[in-house]
Amino acid sequence: MTFSTLDAVVSFYKNYAAKVGFDIRSSYVMKSKDGVILSKYILCSREGYKNVTDSSILNVDEASSSSTTKRRRVSNRTGCKARILFKFIGSLGYVVEKFEERHNHLSFDATYQTNRYDMVFTSFTGIDNHKKSITFAVGLLTKEDIASYVWLFEYFKKAMGGEPKVIVTDQDPAMRQAIPAVFSEARDRFCMWHIMCKVGEKVGFVLSKNEIFRKKLNSIVWSSYLELLEFENEWRSIMEEFDLVNNNWFVQMFELRRFWILSYFRDVPMVGLLRTTSLSEGENGFFSRFTTLLSSLVQFYMQFERALDSQRHNHAKLTRDSEGNIPEMKTPLPIEKHASTVYTLSIFYDIQKEICTACFNCRVLSVREDGDILYYEIKDGSDRKFTLEHNVT
Repeated sequence: MTFSTLDAVVSFYKNYAAKVGFDIRSSYVMKSKDGVILSKYILCSREGYKNVTDSSILNVDEASSSSTTKRRRVSNRTGCKARILFKFIGSLGYVVEKFEERHNHLSFDATYQTNRYDMVFTSFTGIDNHKKSITFAVGLLTKEDIASYVWLFEYFKKAMGGEPKVIVTDQDPAMRQAIPAVFSEARDRFCMWHIMCKVGEKVGFVLSKNEIFRKKLNSIVWSSYLELLEFENEWRSIMEEFDLVNNNWFVQMFELRRFWILSYFRDVPMVGLLRTTSLSEGENGFFSRFTTLLSSLVQFYMQFERALDSQRHNHAKLTRDSEGNIPEMKTPLPIEKHASTVYTLSIFYDIQKEICTACFNCRVLSVREDGDILYYEIKDGSDRKFTLEHNVT
């Protein structure tokens, strides 16, 4: 690495020190006879030790007989060896001749804090094949505006080599505009958990404790079986019964129903993510165990790496446990046996539950053939009817 001028040299190391979290000072300089600087040291500010002279030591007898005393100044010098040496190479300018990176103290100044700049930690969280949260990417933003999110999403898309099918957010208005500006296929959906957590404060203390109201509302919000018209009729019925027709928040949530009610996107892959408890809240809690608000940017990065190492370790452990255990079969069906070899234990138990439910709680009411398509009318244990299409070709 070469630098055309000495000012560029100093600016480079000064910026590096600011990002890492330590202060610098200039030291030894060698010049030619005509005044050209041939080499220059720049040191960590904690290099060396402060000289202690007789005049800097407080004499007790003198202090007791004088109305004014001098306080001994505390030094932060630790003999740190971190430094850089630049050497002049003629018309090309300067090059790095020597670089000592290691410090002998906590080399990161606490004044370089993430919260000093009001930086927002944002994470892209998904679900792995063990049904656990997994971090795809993170970013640090100085603003939560449209331009910042567009920048973040563009780099995420570039890093991942594509775009997701669904992005679950917390109704942030800037995100809502940034997502379609970057992603052409991804569908923006709201986190149901965040929305339902607000119900209590929106209806007041008395109604929030009403078990009948909570049961009725949950039965339509969390259900993926209701048809669109069924949901809308049930919603209006609940609003009328509990005098919420003119409640502004519920009116707004109904207008935005296609962004968070399951009935409106049952066909979307990974729709189950919206039914889980908040993934982002869980991730924030996970990272908070490794980082603090007083962390410098470098400390934050190092602690973030520790957090990811912990996440990878847990994933590897679950994989080993899954590969080393053979689950018990509950039916003689080949499909169940095959599923046990394809899925992890966490996923297989969900599949096994579906297989058992289909075998023991569902029955076929009729079968209709139309060309190469077979139509099965099925009733489940709750007397819900479904039509299943099977292409025999």
